[in-house]
Order: sequence, then structure tokens, then C-alpha cells
Amino acid sequence: MKHWIQHQENWLLILDNADDLSVFKNTSAPQEHPVQSPELHRFIPKAPTGSVLWTSRDGSIIDNIVGVKQGVEVGAMNHQEALALFRKLNGRDNTEPSTYDSELLELLQRLPLAIAQAATYIRKTKVSVQQYLKFFHESESRQLNLLNQEFPNLYRTDVPNSVMRTWLISMQQIGKESPCSEKILKTVAFFDNKGLPFELVKAAAGSAFDEDEVLLAASRLSDYSFFQVQKAVDDGLPTYEQHRLVQLATRQSLTVLETSSFSGDAIEIVAQVFPDGTYGTWKECTLYLPHAIKVLKLPEAGRNNERTPLLLQHVGMYFWEQGRSDEAERLEVEVLELQKEILGPKHPHTILAMANLASTWWQQGRSDEAERLQVEVLELRKEILGPKHPHTISATANLAST
Repeated sequence: MKHWIQHQENWLLILDNADDLSVFKNTSAPQEHPVQSPELHRFIPKAPTGSVLWTSRDGSIIDNIVGVKQGVEVGAMNHQEALALFRKLNGRDNTEPSTYDSELLELLQRLPLAIAQAATYIRKTKVSVQQYLKFFHESESRQLNLLNQEFPNLYRTDVPNSVMRTWLISMQQIGKESPCSEKILKTVAFFDNKGLPFELVKAAAGSAFDEDEVLLAASRLSDYSFFQVQKAVDDGLPTYEQHRLVQLATRQSLTVLETSSFSGDAIEIVAQVFPDGTYGTWKECTLYLPHAIKVLKLPEAGRNNERTPLLLQHVGMYFWEQGRSDEAERLEVEVLELQKEILGPKHPHTILAMANLASTWWQQGRSDEAERLQVEVLELRKEILGPKHPHTISATANLAST
């Protein structure tokens, strides 16, 4: 067949969904359980009279099978393209577009497969776009149900059409070839999806992998479009972003035990990298704050008792120093309750949490409440540390200021 095609004129061979490149040739990507490649690439015709067009979700096809200058990356749809596709598929392209259409497209981040899926659901169920948005915002499990819906496609009868199943196939492929990439993917699913500095990605990989291994693993995630890489500035390392729906798909793929383990790792990592919140650390605080807020909302944050109070305390200090006293207060109340529960009412860390909350009330002008709490702090410090301990003297000075 190869020789026959090569002797034809003006031929075109299309190899669609070439996502597992190891079928065609041994690639440079290391595999945990390497499988002997059938080396099917040797049967691909090569002749100046025709062309071969490959489509793949794996960006490493460039260099491995296709030349660097021959690769064409299909980027994200713009708003007008996404809107045209959505309205064509939901059967309402002859009506005026609404703000709800635009809102849904942004939620789906203009992904063609997700748009096709949502449009088909809306057309078949006869619900409005507004009602679909209500479903989508209802809960994470409802989002999963909507994005797991298969829809018929005359031209793709032998491959899954749901966004989630499509991504899960790629995740399984990554898991086979790169344990480091898999660990990063499953850990960062619990961070904020934007502004992922390399330091956070390296921490997500764990101490078993060095910097070069992590850079290559992150590159593989970028090859599959699970990461978007922002070029490093000056002598810095790259920063990454991740599609919000990719995070959702990753979390769906985890077992209950894995969810507990990887979310616990995420809390531990952010607690380690987040500074104490004082003036000299504000730049780092700004960098890690979205991730700290994200992990503190995890159900495991309440159960991860060792690290959660300290992270809350540091974020609260940052808010307090920034003058964001309402946000600081909410966190400090939570810290105080956790410290009382875990360490007891007379532990030094519990007393420090009380002092921090009193300072915030003082900053808010709630001097009567601040005074009552500061009197309690002073009495506890006298009892536990003695009247001449520096912390006791500091508590006396704070009360005098109030």
C-alpha cells in the first residue's frame, strides 16, 4: 500500500487522532513500563507527489514525527468563532445572541468539544442557555455530569465525544510514560489554576525529582495542553496556567483515597511556601495568595490540623498588614477556634491567635472588644510565662495603647 500510494499523483494521507505516538516510533519520552513499539512509521508513504497530514493532542509529535517548521498549532477559538459554533449546533442561529451565550462560552473557555457538548444538550433537552448556566453553577458534581454527557457525531463514531472522557484518555497516557507529570497534574488540581510558579510545580512533583526532570515533566503536560506555559522573564523559570475544566477532570479521575492524599499534599506545600505575611514578604504573599485561599477552602483543610492554622495565621497577618482587616478577622477567628480545639486554650500559639485577633479589632476601631480580649491575653501570659517575659510586657503595652 505504501509503494502504491507513493506512485500516485497529488495524493493526501490523513492520520487522525495520532495521540499515542509510540505506535508509530520510539519517542524520546521515557516510559515507566516501556512497550515495544510496532514502528508503524516505516509504512507511512514518503514521496514529493503527495502529503501526509497528522492530527494529535500530543504536541511532542513535532520533532519526533513532524519537522519543527511543519507543525501547525490549533489555538483557542476567539469569541466570534465560538459563538458561531455554539449557535449553529444548538439550532438557534437565526435568533439574536444573548449575554447568557457569552457567559457560557467563557465558562467553557471557548473549547470546541465542550461547546458542541453543551449545545447538543441544550438542543436535545430544550432547556434555555440561562437554565443550563444554573445547572452548571449548581455544584461541581453537576458540572461533571454535564461535561460527561456523550453526544452523537456522524464523523466521530469510534471515539468518545465528552470532554471529560477525552481528557481522561490523555491523562492515562501521561501516567504510563511520566510518573513525575502525573504527580504534578494530580497535585496542582487543588491549587488555583492561574499563576502557577515553577517553585510550586516543583514542590508538587516532590523531592524524588530534580529540577530538570520537573521542567521536562511540565513540558509534557504542555504538550498535551494540560498546562499553558508563560515564558520566563530574565533569568527566572517559567510560570504555568491550567484550564479550570482540566482541574475538574483531574479531580474526577482520583479515588477517594487519592483525593485525600493529593489535597493534603497541596495544603502542606502551600503552608510551606507561604511567608509569614510581614512587610518584607509581600511580593511572595501576592504570588501565593490565590493558591492559599484555594487550599484553605478544601474539606481536607479542616482535617489537616497541623498545617492549616499556621497558614491561616500567615495569610491573616498579610491581610492585617495590608489594612484588609475584615478579611484578616475572618481568618483569625478561624485560627483561634482551631488552636483552641487542637492545642487547648492556654497554649502559646492559641494566646498568639487571640492577640492577633485583638489587634485586628483595634485596627477596625472596635476598642471595647479589643480591650476585653487583650486583658485575657495579658492574664494568660502572666500565668504561663510570668510577669517579666517579653511577650507579657508586649501584651501590657498593647492593652495600654488600646
